[in-house]
Amino acid sequence: MADEKETAPAASKGVSKKKSTGLIPGVSLTRIHHDGHSPPCALYDGTAPEKGDRISFKLANGVTYTGVVADATEADGNVLVEFVDGIKPVSPK
Repeated sequence: MADEKETAPAASKGVSKKKSTGLIPGVSLTRIHHDGHSPPCALYDGTAPEKGDRISFKLANGVTYTGVVADATEADGNVLVEFVDGIKPVSPK
């Protein structure tokens, strides 16, 4: 009898294999206009995450959002994060 092989599930596009960094406090959103669209970008004080990290944050409206980092820039403790596919609200469990 042939051994059954277990296969790993395929990674979804845009889903990070890295762990989440936890909720980042004090995030506000801005937009950067380029190529005819303006995706949301996160602004906060702290350290920049790495490309591919999934970050989560709660905005003043009480909704928690998450996204995969496409690029992050840090200057004097201020961080600007751009996302691979934008941000998505996290459903409460």
